[in-house]
Amino acid sequence: TEFKGFDSHYFCFITLTTIGFGDIIPQHPKFFMLTSLFIIVGMAIMSMAFKLSQTRIVSCYRKCIKFISRGNVETPENKEKD
Repeated sequence: TEFKGFDSHYFCFITLTTIGFGDIIPQHPKFFMLTSLFIIVGMAIMSMAFKLSQTRIVSCYRKCIKFISRGNVETPENKEKD
């Protein structure tokens, strides 16, 4: 079947998220090879993106913890001291 309209975006999302409903599949064997390459490259790119996101979140978390541990955040204990 030919991909029309939103089908190609749907196919890419379903394939890269490894959901794989099987409702849209490549018809020719050469397209299966292309799809396999797409999956390998796409998963590598997605894993790099997740790693970058994780690094940023951990960095932000550590900065927040460092900021809070310096006593820069008003807490009930800090209010009682004033």
